Amino acid sequence: MEVNSQTTSITGKKHQWTGVEDSKLVECLVDLTNCEKWKADNGTFKPGFLQQIQRMMTNKIPGCELRAQPHIDSRIKLLEKQYHTISEMLGPSASSFGWNDDLKCVVVEKIVFDE
Repeated sequence: MEVNSQTTSITGKKHQWTGVEDSKLVECLVDLTNCEKWKADNGTFKPGFLQQIQRMMTNKIPGCELRAQPHIDSRIKLLEKQYHTISEMLGPSASSFGWNDDLKCVVVEKIVFDE
């Protein structure tokens, strides 16, 4: 599954996410999850977390020009959507699907895929 091809439009320009940017974004999200300061009572992040991630990304990737809006926000939404789709495919109601740990992807027999 190719997650790096998603782009975000900002004043006519599109940003092509790199593997490094995706990796650092996930690192930032994990760091925020482990920081009590940013946790809300309902299991989400407190307001301003996107700007905090933007600052963290700038520290992790020198010269990073990703902005909270629209870059980081739209990327998080895409990653959430992909996560939920994969979770559903690997859940008990979709027992035909499996996970290839070497290739890091969902696998299924062609006949099931075609259906």
